[in-house]
Amino acid sequence: MYDVDFFRDEVRCGFYIPTAIKQAWAGSLCVLAEVDRICQKHDIAYFAEWGTLLGAVRHSGFVPWDDDLDIGMRRKDYIRFRQAVSDGELPQGFALQDFRSQEDHWLFITRVVNTNRINFDPAHLNQFFNFPYIASIDIFLYDDLYADPKKENERCDEVKEILATADGIVQGCLQPSAIEGQLALLQERYGITFRKGLSPQELGVMLYDLAEQQMARTKPEESDSVGQIFPWILKGGSGLPKRYYEKTVRLPFEQTTIPVAAAYDKILRSRYGSYFQIHKVWGGHGYPFFEGQKRMLEEIAGHELQEYGFDPAALSCGWHGHGKEEVTVPVADGQAVMEEVLGIEGEILFLAAGASLWSGFQPLYQHFIKNDRCHVTVVALPMVRKDAYGRMMASDDEIDRAARIEDYPDDIRITEWWDLDIRRLRPSLVFIQAPYDGENPVMTIPPEYYTTKIRRYAERIVYVPPFFGDEFEQEAVNDVYNLKHYVCKPGVVWSDLVLLRSEVLRQRWIEKLTEWAGSDTADYWKQKLACVTFDEETVSEVNVQNRKRLLWCIGANALTEEPDCIVESLLQRIRTFKEFGSNLQIGIYIYPIEEDSWKMVNPSLTEEMLRMLSGMIEEDSERFFFVDDPGKETVSSFDAYYGSPSPLIVEFSRMKKPVMLADYGLR
Repeated sequence: MYDVDFFRDEVRCGFYIPTAIKQAWAGSLCVLAEVDRICQKHDIAYFAEWGTLLGAVRHSGFVPWDDDLDIGMRRKDYIRFRQAVSDGELPQGFALQDFRSQEDHWLFITRVVNTNRINFDPAHLNQFFNFPYIASIDIFLYDDLYADPKKENERCDEVKEILATADGIVQGCLQPSAIEGQLALLQERYGITFRKGLSPQELGVMLYDLAEQQMARTKPEESDSVGQIFPWILKGGSGLPKRYYEKTVRLPFEQTTIPVAAAYDKILRSRYGSYFQIHKVWGGHGYPFFEGQKRMLEEIAGHELQEYGFDPAALSCGWHGHGKEEVTVPVADGQAVMEEVLGIEGEILFLAAGASLWSGFQPLYQHFIKNDRCHVTVVALPMVRKDAYGRMMASDDEIDRAARIEDYPDDIRITEWWDLDIRRLRPSLVFIQAPYDGENPVMTIPPEYYTTKIRRYAERIVYVPPFFGDEFEQEAVNDVYNLKHYVCKPGVVWSDLVLLRSEVLRQRWIEKLTEWAGSDTADYWKQKLACVTFDEETVSEVNVQNRKRLLWCIGANALTEEPDCIVESLLQRIRTFKEFGSNLQIGIYIYPIEEDSWKMVNPSLTEEMLRMLSGMIEEDSERFFFVDDPGKETVSSFDAYYGSPSPLIVEFSRMKKPVMLADYGLR
């Protein structure tokens, strides 16, 4: 379902996401795929919620510093979904957890899990990308709210009373006489009977079921809004108009799509305000979610789970202490060290870990190929999945294809990974990009290229991280946590030098490595990690036409949020562009690009809008044109963004280009 490239480390919005987090994402996405399959089979509506909705609209996937999946269902749809699960629709091993089926699950949030236990069975690990922990998605329930505030307050008071009784019984806080009196009151009020001899757990489930019945009791004609009664309406919150949730549109989400309420912009504005402003703080739950499970497992086992640990023998490595038993000389001047690196001659070996990462090597490569006293070799290393035992899960042909030599720049001569004998080459200098050796939890390079092995035959090894996140301080707990997954690794430990681009990041790396390896290793890391800058060649493009380029995004949300005026509103903007935008080229981006998604929202409006836009482009194709699916490279060719919300706003903002959001309700 997810190829190796999905699990590669990457940086999004300046936040470093290591493979270990991608494992958790993939596990949850597997659960989502099963929920989606059931819902599509039975025509059950659901929609992304909370952080997942924000991630879908703003990032086309997870919020980079979040790791859980949230969806919502209207009560009527959830009842049908639960019935489908009861009929055996979930795959073997999967389960639905709620207060009825799971002890101590005293919430009105349903959770669908891929396993009920931490699972190290090889078949399970193979299915879920070597991820042993419980992956899940949360389902939040939406009920009709009374249009009459008095009735809604009365209902909320009743639900609170029922829940207080249930919690008091389960927690043992109520005296028997108080329990008897309260149950009698509830029996009389709701015309139900509580059997004698029920355990506290059984009574709690019955009372929670009674509370849920009251949440669901509002008749459609008595309501014009919906909301999560537990906990938000009970806490005094308000719902949102029903019409916001009547239609859904599927937006890109990682390597799949997810339905979102078609009025997603209004929903997100009501929740988060200016939701495209980036705040890298997430307080909804512990990050990452699997760390809590790991701690519980360690408590049961009575010891910490085995992880990669620091080997004191590595203290013999280091740029200034190469080959010595101790290292005492810190790197005081990173640029001086860089001059030493660039002054080395002889056999120079680049071990590239993927064509998409080559730009990190490019300035170094350009320097050494210009030196007649250097012989430069570039090896494209294949990255393939491994099983729970660390074995490569690929045939020889698949491993060869995984190197994807054809994706590298044409002017680079690539040596096949299997065609290099590093023992005979004996390179003076080796540049590496893959720090994991065998310590990546999902994938691996051929073992003969592990840092611990090539160091036997190379004079010096330099680790060049292919990308970096934004600078952050110790208070950025999610950034600091992720360091252990990509910094405390063999490539950092066994190389002689690590080249970083920021003194702040260098300090964070040193702090994490010292915490991990011991306080007596601080000087070792200080001498090994150097802060440097590269003299990169830049290529500037001159726009021969004296025109600015504007990306105009029209989102499917507008069809739901402004159905009565969207066409006239678009026409007005077209007239304005034609009259005052003679120096503009306008690329029109329909988001999402799948026309079928739009037709799910409003088929007639979709056809009218597309016909109008196509006619405009035919009339003036030099100034107006469709943009199919812009990525970062396309974004860089535009000067500003205008229109509906889409994940491209994040890219424009990071490039410090103007972003203007349109209100299509204003004409």
